[in-house]
Amino acid sequence: MTNVRATLERRGNRVDCVDTAAAALAAFAQARPEVVITDADTPDLDPIALLDEILTRDPRVQVVFLADASRERLAGIAIERGAHDWLTKPLAPGRLTGVLERAARVARAARELEHLRRGGRGDRGRDDPVAASAAMRQLCDRALQIAADPLRADRDVPPVLITGEAGVGKRALARVLHREGPRRSRPFIEVDCADPRAEHELFGVEAAGVWGAPRIGLIEAARGGTLLLRRVDDASPAWQERLVELVDQGRYRRHGASRPCDADVQLVATSRAEHDDTHGGAMNLLRAELRHRLGHSLLHIPPLRDRVDDIGPLAQRFVGSAAGRRAAAITSAAISALRAHSWPGNVHELRRVVEHGAILARGATIEPEHLSLASFEAAGFGATGVIDALPIEGMTLADIERQLLLKALRSSRWNVSKAARDLGLSRDTMRYRIEKFQLRMAD
Repeated sequence: MTNVRATLERRGNRVDCVDTAAAALAAFAQARPEVVITDADTPDLDPIALLDEILTRDPRVQVVFLADASRERLAGIAIERGAHDWLTKPLAPGRLTGVLERAARVARAARELEHLRRGGRGDRGRDDPVAASAAMRQLCDRALQIAADPLRADRDVPPVLITGEAGVGKRALARVLHREGPRRSRPFIEVDCADPRAEHELFGVEAAGVWGAPRIGLIEAARGGTLLLRRVDDASPAWQERLVELVDQGRYRRHGASRPCDADVQLVATSRAEHDDTHGGAMNLLRAELRHRLGHSLLHIPPLRDRVDDIGPLAQRFVGSAAGRRAAAITSAAISALRAHSWPGNVHELRRVVEHGAILARGATIEPEHLSLASFEAAGFGATGVIDALPIEGMTLADIERQLLLKALRSSRWNVSKAARDLGLSRDTMRYRIEKFQLRMAD
């Protein structure tokens, strides 16, 4: 095992070696490993009993079983009882490291999925998706499988498209893809495609003309990491054409440049519409070439109204983020009231309702009367949603967008920042759309 330990440590792994099952269990309690390698010839405990004890203590741990070729039947029993894999002795170092790397990825994915099922509490991101519902468990499991693929470190890594209504948590899922993948130590950079100024920021500018000195673009700044294209359906047709080259060929051109540059980024794009050519909506604003290339790996986040089991854990998280400052807890009656709401603004709206309730609770427990759901409905973001209040028949998509913007602005008394938050937009994007539709208070 000395050679095995040296091989693994050269690859950056921490390795603890022990001689007996009792010592292994003692070290296990201290180290909390991702992978355990156990020999079939443990001197003080039946190897299957040791396997059972390890998996009872932490079922997320991946156990690799070592056995002579003559003990193939015992190895088969170990696999049936939950071992990740088994290897014959003597060990081939290349085979061992390959199996252990796969086992470590499975272990990390299992821990991340359990973290999401618990509501994202602990040492992960505060805005991580919550996967208490079956739909979100399945989605997060799929996302973690994509993230754990070692090929995502390659330069020609296929893009990921995340779709869903405004406020469902597309950006949070994109961060999980980055954090749990082989590019986690490199930059995570996002760009809002709805911002007309972002095109120069994304591609960069060659040293020419009025720009003077060259400017590094976000594609170059994200080199080796992940580039998140938010609201990609809002990109202009000309911008989308340039994105096709980036996705298809892994190349891009700075503004004013005659030669392309090679890109090395994991592209993740988000869209508010489902990836479906048979339905109208924002996704149909995408060029066909870009739509097909982005849809290589598709993750669709269902609206909050379709996953009510996530509402309670999300509410608890939002209360927890305010603990010590506003409210200490939320009652089951308040949770029930939240579950009965349809949440057209999704997780974004739920956060605002809970945080507002925490303010009204004044440090006490949040009760149903603190939630002010009726006032949110009156503002146009309640059970029927903003869209239901519009006479959609006979309206173009631009008409609908203009009326939504006006409704949000009127509800906020023309507070642009509040209207932008209500619609899930950045303030700059809201101001751009106000100018685009030439909206005025007299409208």
